[in-house]
Amino acid sequence: MRKFWFISKPQYKIREGKKGLKETYDFLAPNYDYSKYLFCTRWIEKAEEKIVNKWLAEISSPVIDVGCGTGRYAVKIAGMGISVIALDLSLEMLKMAKKKKGNKILPVLADAECLPLKADSCGGVICTLAFNHLFSPASAVYEFRRVLKKTGICITSSFNKALLRRFKQKLNLPYAYMPFRTENCGPTLIYEVGHNEEELKGLFQKAGFRIKAIEFCPVPISKLKIFRKLTLLFVFKLRV
Repeated sequence: MRKFWFISKPQYKIREGKKGLKETYDFLAPNYDYSKYLFCTRWIEKAEEKIVNKWLAEISSPVIDVGCGTGRYAVKIAGMGISVIALDLSLEMLKMAKKKKGNKILPVLADAECLPLKADSCGGVICTLAFNHLFSPASAVYEFRRVLKKTGICITSSFNKALLRRFKQKLNLPYAYMPFRTENCGPTLIYEVGHNEEELKGLFQKAGFRIKAIEFCPVPISKLKIFRKLTLLFVFKLRV
């Protein structure tokens, strides 16, 4: 098994607030998809994608990928012939996504908590692990509700709050921060918190959604049982 770089408890730079998120992901972007430091992220993404992929057949144009990063889902959806709005706080992440699919992706530099879209304009909303970076998830969920068509679905994933807390405690990390590192970005802590099942249900139901499905995305790492239920995935539809 590869060595987890954060176990050595390096000296971290803390980047606070949304500005810190933007700056960090701008630094991470050039190496994000291939960095040797993010192999654990790749495991988590692959496990999540196995679940998300089966729901993509239910989305329709246009889809907004909120917190799209380097275009993990935006690229796949564009390849299905569906129009994609790729939204992120990081300009450098958007540039990476744009390189992969060119004019098939519409990049938008914006905040998930204030979407620059008309009401009832999207056939699908995807906000996977980026949901953990939201400072006001309730505001973002109401925005998802506002822009989603009545026939659309919203796919959201989040780290399991209890398991994420245990991970941070073992490493003596601040409750609201997670470690990141690439070849271009030294050890950095940025805001990232998980949610439990009841919290996610409450957020979305209060905004007018109903639950279509709840699934775990198990990461197949036999020696690290904490990863078995690390990621929760929800599929929501509007109550009509």
